[in-house]
Amino acid sequence: MTTFSTSKATTITSPPAGHEPAARPGRASGGAEFSALAQASILIIDDEPGMRNFLMRTLGPRCKHVAEAADTDEASRQLDSSRFDVVILDNIMPGKNGVDWLALLWQNLAIDWRNWIPESDFQ
Repeated sequence: MTTFSTSKATTITSPPAGHEPAARPGRASGGAEFSALAQASILIIDDEPGMRNFLMRTLGPRCKHVAEAADTDEASRQLDSSRFDVVILDNIMPGKNGVDWLALLWQNLAIDWRNWIPESDFQ
């Protein structure tokens, strides 16, 4: 078992031999969660090119479509023209931060939650 410390608060430990995750680079992945990932369309929003590059290289081979945006303005344009199943959003960015942008998106969405929640949950 190998342990990598990325900070005092976070430790990443590799699994013991024989207990590795099903998905490995260059190999077909198995399991329902990986087949769902293979059908996913993901938007990565981060102002740091290195983080966007890492996520693009990691998710790109495993997903149907992965797009990136360097800021919330670019992300808004992409959301206007494409549909995404998952958005990976950095919070601390120059200009509008991730939480403020997300709050603005929610204000502009007209969602009828009754269509998403079973009737029995309202009683």
